[in-house]
Formats: sequence, C-alpha cells, structure tokens
Amino acid sequence: MRRLMSLVVGACLITGHAPGNGENDAAGIAQLISQLESGKFEERRRAEITLDKIGEPAFPALHQALADRPSLELRRRLEMLVTNIERRARLDKLAARLLREKPKEQIKVLDDLEDLNDLDGLASRIAQITSNDNLAASKLLREISWRQRVLELLRLLASPDGVESGKAEQELAEFGAPAVIPIINKVQKTPERFGVFLTRSIRFQSLTLEGPSIETCGRGPPETAAKPKE
Repeated sequence: MRRLMSLVVGACLITGHAPGNGENDAAGIAQLISQLESGKFEERRRAEITLDKIGEPAFPALHQALADRPSLELRRRLEMLVTNIERRARLDKLAARLLREKPKEQIKVLDDLEDLNDLDGLASRIAQITSNDNLAASKLLREISWRQRVLELLRLLASPDGVESGKAEQELAEFGAPAVIPIINKVQKTPERFGVFLTRSIRFQSLTLEGPSIETCGRGPPETAAKPKE
C-alpha cells in the first residue's frame, strides 16, 4: 500500500494534480482500488466510476495493482479501467489536434484513423468541448458523421432482413465508390473489430457503385445522409 501511495503522489505531481484530502489524492486512489474488491456492488461500482473520472493520475497505481497479481475479477476491473482511460485520453488528444488543423488536414487525419470504431467517441468529445455555433466544429462533425453512417450501413448489410440489407446497399451506392471503398478496405484490415458484416462488405465492394463522388458531395454522402447523429 505504501508503494502504491508513493506512485500516486508522483503521478499527481507530474500531471499537476496536487494531492489533497479528496479521493484523487494518493490515499484516496489507493482506497478506491481496494474497494474494487468490496463485497458490496454499490461500493465496487462507485469506486470504478470515481477512478475512471480521476483518469490519468491514477495510472501508476492501477498498473501497480495489476503487477501485484490480483484476483481474476479484480484484474478484469483494473484492465477495463486502464483501457477506458487510455482510450479517452487518446480521443481527447485527437479531438484537440483536429480542432487545430485546417479542413484539408482534418480530412487526412480522419482518413488515416486506424480504428474506425473511434469515430463515435471522437464526435462526442468534439461536441462536448465546442459550442453549438462553432462553424468549424460543425463542419468537422459532418466529416465524421458520414463516415459513421457508412459503417452503420455496412453493418446493416449483414441483417437477416432482406429489405433492411437492401436499403443499406442502395444507400451505400448513393454515397459513391470513392467514399465507401476506402472504408471497406480499412474494415478488411481489422475484421476482428467489425464482425459478421465483413463478408457481405467484400461482396459489395465488387459491385459497380454509382453516385456522387467525394469531390462532388463534399467528401462524403448525399446531403440527406450527411447529418451528424444527435
């Protein structure tokens, strides 16, 4: 416990979060980690939520707890916390970078995005840190939105409902090959992240897609399909 507390103090000093009397100081973080093994569900859940909110300053303590050979259940909770905090920190940095870039560079960053599943979290984070009347942010969210829609339609291709999958195929065709094919290619590189719809996506790629190109529809879908998710 003493080693754990010293690690947390160091992290607080490095990140600028000075230890205090609350739950985000060294003793508080150590106590929260111990509560992850509580026999009371409410106490375990509260500890998880609080550690998640503390974020990066809790990293050293979380990693030390993992190194101390915890029980399988505690390991699962610790790993989930580390994964969630790391992902949020990564998306925060990416959102900040995108908002600094010019439109052409924003498109390049989005095109190079390794994990398309990050699109939802990225859009949410940008919406949180910008105002509703921020025109640049609105355009950026539109760029993200049509990519989200393409992924959603690709998933619908796997629907057992023939009508639903047919509508998805038709809407994808309206997006046009320049918008759809690069996303399908990226999905193929990480099939474990997307699952069952991949086979039909590959088949769809072989079809002749007609519709507006990237250049003629603002780097994305027709106007009717390009609205950001609410």
